[in-house]
Amino acid sequence: MLKAENIKKSYDGLPVLNDVSLQVKEGEILAIIGRSGSGKSTLLRCLNHLEDVDEGSITIQGQSMVTGGVYEKKTALRAICLKMGMVFQNYQLFPHLTVMKNLTQPQMRVLKRTKQEAEKKALALLERVGLSDKADSYPGFLSGGQCQRVAIARALAMDPKILCFDEPTSALDPELTKEVLTVIRDLSREKRTMIVVTHEMRFAREVADRIVFMKDGVIVEEGTPDALMGENISDELKQFMGSYEE
Repeated sequence: MLKAENIKKSYDGLPVLNDVSLQVKEGEILAIIGRSGSGKSTLLRCLNHLEDVDEGSITIQGQSMVTGGVYEKKTALRAICLKMGMVFQNYQLFPHLTVMKNLTQPQMRVLKRTKQEAEKKALALLERVGLSDKADSYPGFLSGGQCQRVAIARALAMDPKILCFDEPTSALDPELTKEVLTVIRDLSREKRTMIVVTHEMRFAREVADRIVFMKDGVIVEEGTPDALMGENISDELKQFMGSYEE
């Protein structure tokens, strides 16, 4: 489904990703964990082409996004990027638009759906995330958990092949965190392909098919939750988890 090879990324000469390679299978839920500054969010942004890589290659569903640091032409690149959906930690909703318009305008502008088609899709997704009564509300009148659920619905409205989450609960209190994680758990039961950057260790253990542990811009460990967090857990990962355990 997704293959990244030898990804390198620096900011002002400071390496953030150093020769990172990663694969995600169709229907797989991958959790990326690591301390702040480990490169996990930068990796996710590179996979979504929100950041350009300096070197390396990324392929999504057999289509090349970037090869050897050289990106595809604009039209092809845009089509490939539409295969990826992104949910940000700070929601990125348009504050001047209602919840309904936050969901329908991207569909109408990017996917060229009619207003009727876009609204039908939006209403179904709002019901799915438990917010069908908030269609006419503005983001400023919603809780953080509600805003994040709207953001998830908006990402789903674009019919992505891979759904990505960048620490979706980092700005939320425990009760609101539970709301958002419940929605993601529900999505996991559908065998959607998802990449989740998270600091929620219990969630990663329970939901992810595979976990990647990053440090200093490289992947230091990866495997199933049982393999990584079982009896043979490394001292480094054990120490890291101890900082985030609920």
